[in-house]
Amino acid sequence: MGLNKIESLIEKYENGETSLQEEQLLMGYFAKDDVAPHLEVYTPMFNYFAKTKAEKYTNELPFKKSNEKYYKLMAVAAAVIIMFSVVFYPQGPTEQEQQQALMAYNETMQALSLVSNQLNEGKEVLSPLNILNTNLNEGMHKANLIKEFSETTNLVYNPSNN
Repeated sequence: MGLNKIESLIEKYENGETSLQEEQLLMGYFAKDDVAPHLEVYTPMFNYFAKTKAEKYTNELPFKKSNEKYYKLMAVAAAVIIMFSVVFYPQGPTEQEQQQALMAYNETMQALSLVSNQLNEGKEVLSPLNILNTNLNEGMHKANLIKEFSETTNLVYNPSNN
């Protein structure tokens, strides 16, 4: 096989584009003793791949028996628990609990209504301050316009100050 072919296969290998057959060709090339000097850096890698491919695991793996009885027992226990919870668990709130919840809801709504009314009254008291704030903002805007006018006239009449 030509050196150009090997170099192109190595380039494809580095880009992850080789097929299994092309990788076998590369392993066969690097298993030989006559590898081109500039490609010798790849020899240990391909030799390692060939060596590890030939390794076999010789120890026996322990076989675990499935605990089928354990799983069946757990399924029966779960079914019994579900049956007891359905039979003995009360089915929803009682009449007394519903009345207590309704009373608590009504009291909460009254308290929130009272707070809302108090806030609205406080807001009405502050409305004159809102008008004052609006007028102050307008006055500040007009004062800024006068300041800009003054600065512009100073530039026109006194250009040497700048």
